[in-house]
Amino acid sequence: MLHNREEEHAVFDYDIVVFAQDEDCGGIHSHFMEALQGQRKVITRDDFVPGAAQVDAIVESIRACQWIVPVITSNFLSDNVSVDFISRAQFSRPHALIPVIWEQELAVTDVTIAELLRVGDPLYRPGDHAAPGNKRLFWLSLLERTASR
Repeated sequence: MLHNREEEHAVFDYDIVVFAQDEDCGGIHSHFMEALQGQRKVITRDDFVPGAAQVDAIVESIRACQWIVPVITSNFLSDNVSVDFISRAQFSRPHALIPVIWEQELAVTDVTIAELLRVGDPLYRPGDHAAPGNKRLFWLSLLERTASR
């Protein structure tokens, strides 16, 4: 994936922002926090500035995090705020996007999301019932992709 030369020496407040759709946040965030604890400095939608306009908080999270990890689910695909988040991230920092496909069977109809999945080299979560080795490989892949430049 291409890197933005202007960011080569940038200092970010956080390593990763995990962006999940509101209804999916609880379960998804707990998986990420457990797997990445002590490995990466992570924020989520729950960490957005209370009282700030949602658009301002989205823009700030895209700016403040080295890596942007949208977690794609059927709920994500049907949520205007989530799709708007992808549009903003693709416009300002497409090289920092690491999409995670949380549900294997998704009907992607939005052009913005389809383009992200086409060029974004998504990671596919193996699922709750997958073998422990497959789960470990998924998290190791995410750690490798989010290593400091």
